[in-house]
Amino acid sequence: MMMFVQVFWLPKEGNTTEEYEDAVAYSISERRFAVTDGATESSFAERWAQSLVRGFVFGEVPHWEGEAPAEPIDKFGRSLTLPVPIDKFRSLTLSALKNWLAPLQREWREGIDWKRLPWFAVEKAQAGAFASLLGLEFVGCSAGASPSHSAGASPSLSSSETPATESLRWRAIAIGDSCLFQVRNDALFRAFPLDRAEQFGNRPLLLSSNPVNNQRVWDEVQFDEGDCQIDDIFFLVTDALAHWFLVQHEAGAKPWATLCDLNTQEDFDSLIVHLRQERLIRNDDVTLIIIHLDCNALSSGQRNYEEKQ
Repeated sequence: MMMFVQVFWLPKEGNTTEEYEDAVAYSISERRFAVTDGATESSFAERWAQSLVRGFVFGEVPHWEGEAPAEPIDKFGRSLTLPVPIDKFRSLTLSALKNWLAPLQREWREGIDWKRLPWFAVEKAQAGAFASLLGLEFVGCSAGASPSHSAGASPSLSSSETPATESLRWRAIAIGDSCLFQVRNDALFRAFPLDRAEQFGNRPLLLSSNPVNNQRVWDEVQFDEGDCQIDDIFFLVTDALAHWFLVQHEAGAKPWATLCDLNTQEDFDSLIVHLRQERLIRNDDVTLIIIHLDCNALSSGQRNYEEKQ
């Protein structure tokens, strides 16, 4: 089974690339993918968003306190050899998530030059930065060493081959309204954590760099998992484009077909500009990862599109 990855992103209209506050990272060798949407109204949101995606994709495997499992475990704290019920998965993951988050929060605080900030900026920064988080991991068969990517690089296409005879599954974690869409047989097979356009609001749940702000978050963290088949396509999308995706789907359209036609960053830019002009999408930073699980899902032009870092 081949795994091809495309990444596209575009800042809010009127903003520069330096003002882009979404973040994206992936590693095919780790089979981890993440997008996040930094909250503009908070301080140093871009730094926090990048810490979250890089921490999820490239960070150390977290362990949960008080347990030392005999079998190998993955990033979520789940067994790699035995199935774990979703409720057990939730319990282990929440504990692991808190432990994983602490050094990222410390890194964010230590990266700020507090002495150079005016008093009002210090007060705002002390309240913390906020961002959504959508993390996806594939498990079940080995993937060879492959390129990795994080926000700031050019859009990319990467690939890796995994044995087709072994089962491949996915699991995901979501905080906020960045969404995962799984398309199978030219139909929307799974939408997570939101599956209806009406579920989007103005105040999504967000993960904070200040631990005090996360007390109510832990009860709302969402997890999902599922199987994979050849020709499945996965989309990780931040909120503005995710909302458009579901609106189009509910109207009977196939938004995944539109996204799968994208070959270059210029194609993506043109699409987003058109959607904004037609007021079909909110003016916001936009980020998209497309993961194809079989080379037949790609055109020859896409297969030859080289990753740039």
